[in-house]
Amino acid sequence: MADSRSPSPADPSRDISLHSDPGLQPERTTLAWTRTVVAMLVVGAVMLRWAHLYGSAVMLVAGALCALAIFIVATQSRRYQAGCQGIVRGRAAPNVGSVVALTGSLLLLGAAGLVFVLADALG
Repeated sequence: MADSRSPSPADPSRDISLHSDPGLQPERTTLAWTRTVVAMLVVGAVMLRWAHLYGSAVMLVAGALCALAIFIVATQSRRYQAGCQGIVRGRAAPNVGSVVALTGSLLLLGAAGLVFVLADALG
């Protein structure tokens, strides 16, 4: 007996590809953002090694990395759909806002890590 919740083949709401080539840019971009999220989570976990030296400051930086990673995952669907629609239209706009926000956030968090290292070396 078929599940009544599963869409029929004629149902237009079923999950289908948004463009004709599954290897195009949106899939590669999604993989790149996923690798970025994994790297941020790993760096956040590594920073926890300094928690005994710097206490809540390291926890704040690691928490910020995790929050940024969660935000990236939460907005990934919107970026993917915009990329697919750009392929269908034949003209895709670059996602400058997300890249600039990520770059700025990671520069600030990297600067915080540098402060921790320098404080340890000088103190």
